[in-house]
Amino acid sequence: MGEKEKFLITDHYFHHIKSFKGVHYLISPSHVHYLARRKEAIFLYIRISLSNWEEFVKDLLRDHKPKTDVFYVFTRDCFIPESVLQDCENYRIKLVTTAERKQAKYAGDPIVITLEKFFQICKKKYLDWKDYRFTVTEKEYLNTLFWEKFEKFREFPILKNWYWEQISNLRDSINTKNSI
Repeated sequence: MGEKEKFLITDHYFHHIKSFKGVHYLISPSHVHYLARRKEAIFLYIRISLSNWEEFVKDLLRDHKPKTDVFYVFTRDCFIPESVLQDCENYRIKLVTTAERKQAKYAGDPIVITLEKFFQICKKKYLDWKDYRFTVTEKEYLNTLFWEKFEKFREFPILKNWYWEQISNLRDSINTKNSI
């Protein structure tokens, strides 16, 4: 985002938890980044259990176009069936679990990573985004999104003010001569 692009600057690797068809997820660095450049964002779906796996994967693949490079799914399941591991390999899904569980059950399996490794991936992605320069088209798209959110949250001063600040900073970055 660089020095002149002050909109969307955050010191967090991901924002709040969202929900998709009853499944909670995080997006890194934020949902707005995902909307601007889907392939450059990280999704972590939180599923305590991998039951109904086939339905989940079908929904995941159908509802995310264009797809991110890799989907991440956090689970605390003690046993992950071979068929699930094969699906993960086929559909670019990495399973995220605790270091203890990874070491005990999946030490040699590259499909399963630790939560700590996932945070390292998020940090790297965050640093990649930090100096990213949005194109004029992306900025115009974000401006439209911010205005929609501003109108939606007009009755909530904190959110309304945050979106207004983003709109102002975005407008300044569009009007600044060498900002792109």
